[in-house]
Amino acid sequence: MKIAQLTVITALFTLCGCLDFGKTKDTLTPSSQEIKNSRKELHLNKNLQISILGYKKVDSGLDQFTWIKFTSKSKKLEEIIESDFLNQKTIKKIKFYNHPLSPTWWPQQINNLEGIQIHIPPSQTLNLFISNQNDESIVYMQSHRS
Repeated sequence: MKIAQLTVITALFTLCGCLDFGKTKDTLTPSSQEIKNSRKELHLNKNLQISILGYKKVDSGLDQFTWIKFTSKSKKLEEIIESDFLNQKTIKKIKFYNHPLSPTWWPQQINNLEGIQIHIPPSQTLNLFISNQNDESIVYMQSHRS
């Protein structure tokens, strides 16, 4: 009897692991609605002018991940993120890294690019990296919500 119960439980866990709990979208040309939703989710400054270079959203049902890469004339953190989310207690410096689910257009590594990580209660973490170019910046953002 215990073997049968164990077999059923194991089968249920195996099947649940194969289920698609959400959707994945990876594109270089997101829709205007996806951009609008991303701006809100990533707490981008409402006046920030951006040009999208890449967008990926993974919704596993349990966790949500968003990656976005864009160019902007703004080069300062205060111009990119809404000021309400720049509480120094929640910010820490981090080095650029590549998550296993990162999109193909997300760089594998950018040497010497430091960024910040912002924890936004109750369950969101934002990673932001700004690469300043001549007259604009390339901004890499990744969000994880659980």
